[in-house]
Amino acid sequence: TMYGYATGTGTHGHAERKRTEGVAPMRLLLVEDDERVAAALAAVLGKHGFAVTHARSGEEALHALLPGQGAAYGVVLLDLGLPDQDGFEVCSRIRRRTSTPVIMVTARADVRSRIHGLNLGADDYVVKPYDTGELLARIHAVSRRKAAEEAALLPAAQDPVLQVRPQS
Repeated sequence: TMYGYATGTGTHGHAERKRTEGVAPMRLLLVEDDERVAAALAAVLGKHGFAVTHARSGEEALHALLPGQGAAYGVVLLDLGLPDQDGFEVCSRIRRRTSTPVIMVTARADVRSRIHGLNLGADDYVVKPYDTGELLARIHAVSRRKAAEEAALLPAAQDPVLQVRPQS
């Protein structure tokens, strides 16, 4: 299990994730100024085992990502239409501070916006309205890539699979 989730089969044959005991849930930062959208999405994410922190503005999001604000976030879900600053600018500032995966979740469906977001450092771009199953799958996909990158950075001496034994 990764990030405290075990995969099983749901009632409609779809993979569904459930929290496993004794493993901390993945922290997720939801940056969304629309309270109704945020509440509904946070409820779904919570049901799927995520510990969600809701930021209502770019500044709140950037503050939440500062060192010393608790355990690191596994993923940031970033709306582009924020009240205090453009989500593209927030993404750029997040990327300068941390390698935490960012998924832009926005109504801006045009190709130029998607390309711009990805070029600024977003790891994925999801257009509203979206299927929550697809969003969950994308969250897990970027999380797996991040975990694989971090594992690749471990020195061989710390990785039990890569223990080097001297030749005899």
